[in-house]
Amino acid sequence: MSLTSPPVVTDTPPESGPIASTNDRKKSIAAVIGSLVFAFLMVIMMTSTYLGTMHAPSPHDMPVAVIGSGSAAEGAVYSLEKAENSPASIQIVDSVAQAEKLLQDREISGAIALPADGSADRVATIYTASAAGASQASVVTQILSPLAVDAGLTVENTDVAPLPVNDSAGIAAMFMAMALMLAGYMPIGLMLTGAPELLRLRRFVPVWAGWSALMSAIVWFIAGPVIGSFSGHTAAILGIGWLTVFSIGLVQLFLSRILGAAAVLVGMLLVVVLGMPASNLAMSVHTMPGFFGFLHGVLPLAGAGEAFRSVLYFGGTGVAGYLWRFVFAAVLAVLVTAGIDLGRRKKKAKALAASATILEPASATVSDTAPATVLESAPAAPVVDPTPTSVNPRSERKPAMPGGKPRSTPVRYLILAIFPFAMVALMLGIMLSAMHSPSPANMPIAVVSATSAQAEQLAEGLAQNTDGMFTISTLTNVDTASEMVFSGELVGAFVLPDAEHPTATLITSGAAGTGQQMVVQRVAEQVAAQMGVEITPVDVAPLPATDTNGAVSMYIAMGWVMAGFLGVTVLVGGAPWQLRVRKQLPTLAVWSIFMSLITWVIAGPLVGAYHGPVLPLLGIGALTIFCLGLVTAAVARLMGILSVVPIVTVFMFIGVPASGGGLSTYMEPGLFQTLHDVLPLPAALGAIRSIAFFGGAGLGSFLLTLSVWGIFGLVANLIISAFHNARSARRLRNGSGDMSETESKTDSRVEASDGVEGRVEEGDGAEARVEGPEQTELAERVSVD
Repeated sequence: MSLTSPPVVTDTPPESGPIASTNDRKKSIAAVIGSLVFAFLMVIMMTSTYLGTMHAPSPHDMPVAVIGSGSAAEGAVYSLEKAENSPASIQIVDSVAQAEKLLQDREISGAIALPADGSADRVATIYTASAAGASQASVVTQILSPLAVDAGLTVENTDVAPLPVNDSAGIAAMFMAMALMLAGYMPIGLMLTGAPELLRLRRFVPVWAGWSALMSAIVWFIAGPVIGSFSGHTAAILGIGWLTVFSIGLVQLFLSRILGAAAVLVGMLLVVVLGMPASNLAMSVHTMPGFFGFLHGVLPLAGAGEAFRSVLYFGGTGVAGYLWRFVFAAVLAVLVTAGIDLGRRKKKAKALAASATILEPASATVSDTAPATVLESAPAAPVVDPTPTSVNPRSERKPAMPGGKPRSTPVRYLILAIFPFAMVALMLGIMLSAMHSPSPANMPIAVVSATSAQAEQLAEGLAQNTDGMFTISTLTNVDTASEMVFSGELVGAFVLPDAEHPTATLITSGAAGTGQQMVVQRVAEQVAAQMGVEITPVDVAPLPATDTNGAVSMYIAMGWVMAGFLGVTVLVGGAPWQLRVRKQLPTLAVWSIFMSLITWVIAGPLVGAYHGPVLPLLGIGALTIFCLGLVTAAVARLMGILSVVPIVTVFMFIGVPASGGGLSTYMEPGLFQTLHDVLPLPAALGAIRSIAFFGGAGLGSFLLTLSVWGIFGLVANLIISAFHNARSARRLRNGSGDMSETESKTDSRVEASDGVEGRVEEGDGAEARVEGPEQTELAERVSVD
């Protein structure tokens, strides 16, 4: 099937009869399966890798230091080294200054200073660098704090490289690096089908150098001046961005030489799928499986992200070490690609020379031995007009993307640039603006006391001191508070001590979100300390040991959403006839059930991350995939392959922050709290949490949200089909009347006619045919895009 030139409908099928019909059916089925296999691989790569590596991160070989000497320091080292499955790799340093230098150079992740032998000081200080990773600093504190507690010491924390206020989550470097990854590998796959002429090495290098400069500038502009996650460092950010995109593009060009279209999958695997757990950006690489420590030193996402951290937070220390991988990869990719091209040119030249050697003797034999009468009676050779009749290749109209309409070269190049440009800008702009500086706002909590006056007094004090962080109510019944936390009406409840219970109690729900739980715990601990009482935590929906961060539900839901829109998107270019409603519905049904089953197999039996009810999970997954597939199909029938931009923007770029899976929506801009109740990804995530942790509480509302999206998609598909059917019937009634230019262009879409028994088949060349009763006349006039 050719994706670089549009098929042309012909009224003279190359084959006819039952054999041709059987062959056509087999080709159609093969095209559908081949397209869906591509989507299948993309979904399982992401789902299996993310679930396998990040469902229950556990520290190992975490580089930490013990400051000082004497029995206390030696005892700390012994305790860490001899612990079963020791989480740390320990060294002893002489001074705090030496430990801080190692932290600034990111050679260690943390350090602890213990009192010297005989000292009256009873304080142990833990040193971390949150700018090297907020989650890593938290893990280090968890590893080192028990050493002080066991020795009866008070723990103090010192952050030698704190994160700035405008990037308090420390994710600016991660999203900037992710944007560069998309800018680096995505356009190559588009060029393979839409502009293969640009992939010639001598043309590609200057074009790609310009593209790299453009995307580097866009990433800097959005993350810096627009969102304000950092300021300054302009030249360094632009330089890192350019080198990253340029290097990734050259490597992707090399992969396309040896793998063709499959290079897209390999690029995604190396750049994003394996790149994220190896990056040390979202979670510490020392909590990932050991192999990812090696990948951290070679993959581009880790290199770009750490280079950005070096520039933004550590004064450029170590930046060169992270950039050498890009220089090496770029040079090697150019040399190998040039070698491949040279070898192919030589092979082609030898083939042409051999062909000429065979033809020349045959020509001489005929001319020398043919009788004169034969030569004289031979028809005169036709006169060839030296003026070329074909269109200049540079102005030839071709589709920019699979399933698209033929475009002139400038328009084609513009479309090819706009698509990845929009994806990069939207991903970075939306996700970074939503999560770069989380600040709790209007988080619903309750103060519980047997006497309402006491509860109201504390609630008023909290409201004055927390500056809008919480919406505080008062309750007099502990059981009511627990039920409201369990149902999600409250994030937490602080129960004041009384005569029967001398300690305070904090009621939270880990399964509802670990981020919001930590915020409430931190404030409650401060309140308890001011009151001089101890606090007892109660988790009404704790997370299991196989899902310590609550990420499993998020990755399952993301897998469903990806399966929903990717399953349809690949059909737009590979098997567009399958988007007709009567073919679309059964295809989507089978695909939805299959991918829901595959996702459970990965999350449950293979990875061991999900242990909740199986049948409800399969049903919710199939519903999610089916409904989102319907919506994607409707948008694709209107926009073609460009539908990927709005679909991914709504379902993923907005859906992820609105879901509350990675960061509580109470800590994001208010818009995302509103979108949490209407978007499909939050609904799918909420449904998984409901059946896994909350006994089905609130499940109905989540299923209703998903169903509304599905009904909308189905109705939109039916309306589009009715429009196409009416237009096709009108043209058939009008006989051989001429179609307007607008009708002709509209007919080149996938849905030329949904209600007529016809089939569009693309061949290996530039021909296709439409078969079926009542289609003969229409086939003479309809071009398929």
